Amino acid sequence: MLLLFGLTVPLIVGALGGHASALMIRDVIPFLFFLLPLFLTRLCGVEKRPDITLIAIQGAGLMFAVRAIWEVRQASLFLVPVELTYFANAPTILFTALFLMGTAALMSMAPLNRASFLHIVVLGCLSVVALTPLALTVQRAGLGYAVLYAAILMGMGLWCAPYRVLGVILTITILLFLTLGDPLLEIVSSLREKTALVGMNMRREELAAVWNEITGSPLGFLFGTGWGGTFESPAVGGVRVNYTHSLLSSILLKTGLIGLLLTGVYLWGLAREGGGMILHRPVLALALAGPVAIDVFLYASFKSLDFGLILLLITLFSVPRPGVALTSRV
Repeated sequence: MLLLFGLTVPLIVGALGGHASALMIRDVIPFLFFLLPLFLTRLCGVEKRPDITLIAIQGAGLMFAVRAIWEVRQASLFLVPVELTYFANAPTILFTALFLMGTAALMSMAPLNRASFLHIVVLGCLSVVALTPLALTVQRAGLGYAVLYAAILMGMGLWCAPYRVLGVILTITILLFLTLGDPLLEIVSSLREKTALVGMNMRREELAAVWNEITGSPLGFLFGTGWGGTFESPAVGGVRVNYTHSLLSSILLKTGLIGLLLTGVYLWGLAREGGGMILHRPVLALALAGPVAIDVFLYASFKSLDFGLILLLITLFSVPRPGVALTSRV
């Protein structure tokens, strides 16, 4: 229903409103990314394809992380604003960092040998690489969730194997402060400074501006401004733009109350799938929850292909159903 609605009503409203075709296309393509599970779940959900998809998405996340680090370095050399480094906002980067961290933590709870210890070290290092762009661009939501994720993992570990996990925690803490002590303090200082300067980045004011834009008429309230619609965003100094920093406010602006309700039903279905994953794949479920929540409520990276791939993983690794044979037990 959401797909059919999105490919008809907002297109008609946008066309009648005389919106630029380029802006309309820029809205339709992310909308199709958002519905990627509808197209690919059946195709990727047989035999070992979920595991291959998971590995491929992690590979993409690592490549994007390396690219983002390179862009930040170039920006510092040529005095380009770091905010232009959009690769760092890719949800696959945060997911990759979290999942690699969680996998390493899970492995540390089992008896260790030389091979497993090396594996844990490699996964930990790759996780740090994936977290680096978030730190360099001072992404408070991503870093905050990474800390929460680590705390949850530690709590789970202490509950299941307290003595073993306590030793691992102490070892990791000592290594972090010996090798990354000064950079960690700089990151904390940067987070405090950004919070003092920008606060919540005017997210509430942005939502209020969207509400004012669509409540000017009953049709606008029900169907929004259509694909390609714009509004005066207080988050960018009152400039008229065609995007918001939240999936929900963007859907409300472009498709109105009806589109928002259909999106809510779709997201609720995905949340139910992810909730079922918590019991048998908690590391993966929690690694997916962070990027999804951040893009739904806080970041504009919900318009990327990455976001659709993260949603696809939810449907691929949820509770198996008839006709979809899943093999992973991570």
